[in-house]
Amino acid sequence: MNEEVAPHHRKDSRSRILLAARNLFDRRGFHQTPMADLAEEAQVSVGQIYRLFKSKEDVIGAIVEDDAMRLKRQLERLREMLDAGQIAVEQVFERMLCQSACKRDPLSARKRDPLFKMAQG
Repeated sequence: MNEEVAPHHRKDSRSRILLAARNLFDRRGFHQTPMADLAEEAQVSVGQIYRLFKSKEDVIGAIVEDDAMRLKRQLERLREMLDAGQIAVEQVFERMLCQSACKRDPLSARKRDPLFKMAQG
């Protein structure tokens, strides 16, 4: 495989694996999701998963890391909006509470909360 294509393919595979893992872990649970099912859902080989992640624990660690980075970006954007006077402190707290309450249903949370939609960029 061409060196220029490999990193893009690797990133695409990683994204698909993490998305599939989120879905499967949410539906079945972490311990009830075998790597073979994760590979099938992500449309990659089990070997590809192990080339990108050392273990299933490494997969969930990457999910947590991605979530933390996403939250950090959202908070930075909210801080920018607060500093620019585009929103009030109360609105920030209301949005954070809504986001927390809706975390089990992120699509609904985004639909109901235009501020977080704006904060996501």
